[in-house]
Parts: sequence; C-alpha cells; structure tokens
Amino acid sequence: MRKSIFTQAGGDVTITDRLNESALFKAAIGGHVRCVQLLLQTNSQPDYINAENRKGVSVCAAAIEGNCVEILKALVAKGVRLLGNHLMTALEKTSIDMLECVIYLGAPLNETDLRKGSSPLIEAVRQNNTEAIESLLQYGADINKQTRDGHTALMTAIQRCHTDVIKTVDLLIKRGSNIGLVNIFGRNALMFAVALNLDSRHRLNREEIRMDYASLVKTVRKLVSMLLDEGIGVGRCDANGNYALDIANLGRNYPDEEVLKLLFVAGASASQQPPKGLNTLSECEVPPLQNACRDVIRDQLMLNNIDSNLFKIVPKLHLPVPLLSFLLYDTELSL
Repeated sequence: MRKSIFTQAGGDVTITDRLNESALFKAAIGGHVRCVQLLLQTNSQPDYINAENRKGVSVCAAAIEGNCVEILKALVAKGVRLLGNHLMTALEKTSIDMLECVIYLGAPLNETDLRKGSSPLIEAVRQNNTEAIESLLQYGADINKQTRDGHTALMTAIQRCHTDVIKTVDLLIKRGSNIGLVNIFGRNALMFAVALNLDSRHRLNREEIRMDYASLVKTVRKLVSMLLDEGIGVGRCDANGNYALDIANLGRNYPDEEVLKLLFVAGASASQQPPKGLNTLSECEVPPLQNACRDVIRDQLMLNNIDSNLFKIVPKLHLPVPLLSFLLYDTELSL
C-alpha cells in the first residue's frame, strides 16, 4: 500500500542524499526488512541495488553492517553478488551468524582484501576470533593462503601472540597448516616464534601482547616445542642468513636457555654458516628480497619519526633485518 501510494504520487526511489545514500541503503543499514522488500519490488535494476555511497559502502555491505540476514537474502535473490570484502565486513562488524550466512550465500572464502592484503581467515586470526576461524575452515577456507608479504595464518597467529595463541596454533596445525612455508623474507613459523622475545618489552608496554613477560616466555617455549614436534626444520635460514638459533640469540634481555636447548636438541648448530650472498642486508644477489626488506625498514623509520635521510645509510648497515628492526623499535636507542 505504501509503495503504491509513493509511486502513484511520482516518487523516485533512486534519489540519494548528499552522502549518495538512497532509501534502499538507509533501509538496509537500519534493518527495515519490509521497506527493503517494497523498494526492491519498485526497482531492482543492478545500478540501483549495487550502488555505493561516497565512502564506497554498497547496499549489500550496509545490510551486513545492519546484521539483518533477511535483507541480505532479499538482495542476493535480486541478483546482488557477494564479494570478498563483504566477508571482511561481516568478520569485522557483525555476529558469527551473519558471517556464516555471507559464506552460505556465496561470498568467496579465499579472496585477498585489497585494503588489508590478507584473506578472511588471516584476518580472523589477527582478531583472535576463534569461532570465525573454525567456521571459515569448516566451509573450506585455504589454511595456507598467504598475504602479499607471504604470511600465513599460522605465522600471523604466532606473531600476534594473543593469550590463547597455543589453542589457535594447535587448531591450525591439526587442520593441515603447512609449517614449512616461508614469507618473502625467508622466515618460517619457527623463526616467528623464537623472535617473540626480540622486541617483547616494547610490545608488552604497548599492550600488543596481552600477557605478562613470564607468560610470554612460557608461551614461546611451548610454541617452539610444538613446531619442532611437528617436524619443522632448524636448518633453514632467512633472506639475511639468520637461522632460528641466530634469531633466538638476539633476545631482548638475554637468550632463553630453554629455547636454545630445544633448538640444539633438534639439530641446530652454532657453527652453521649462511649461504653466500644472504648474510647482509646490502647483498645484491637477492634484489626482490632486499627491496622488500628496505621497504619495511623505511616504513619503520617513518613510523618512529626518524630523519628520512637516515635511509640513505641503511644499505651500508651490515646488520640482520631482525636486529635492525629491533634497534628501530627501541626508543631508548638512537641511530
């Protein structure tokens, strides 16, 4: 009846406000199911139902933010196609029920989000959303999907080191995570685990790691033990010639003897030498990795408000990237 009166009076449902939001957009984000149904009966043209506001939020994304399954189903029934960024929206802003609905209605599970450079599974790991991790894996998410930097869900879980990281890592390993994969810097999951002590004080102070130092030490030991039990090798070095043993020896206060013992038992040797051409940041035998390392360091310089002219001397600093990153993170040290 309302639709009939509105259209008979010459109303145009496609009119938008200054934010480029139509009546359909407002109804979708507000959760008004009946209004959405009436508006879709009036106009279901692709340009109308797929329109975005000035911030790039589509009607479909608005429905997801509004956490209304019925509206989302109505839009999909009219031909709206769900994208990977819709899954990210559900992951970030709504309930697990909406996330599963978006997956069920056809959103791609393994599409890399252009803004974040990662897959929904890796984003769920970053958020420490155990329910979402389990749901995504149940529906077939690629557990070994890597970010642009080569990080996997397993590496991300270890690096973020949430309070229940052991549970998350155990889940990922049991579901088939490939512990042997490396990122663009040549680092595997074991190297991420032993590196947690590298800048622990800095990250603890900033509450990036939500546990006390004693708990962190126990967690690192457990992670290293789990990965070694799964058969991860200690004979791989990263792009800068650092083995897991070398990284463990760069501990923030002092190397953890228990971690060193685990590595030695697994076959690590203090006499290991890196392959020629990979021992310094300035070596040119691996230009793609060198450039990636330089970009990370340059970003770190900018984040710490260090004079950009310092970047000119970075190639001359014959230091491993982990140590150089540590120096840049430590506000008590100046270069």
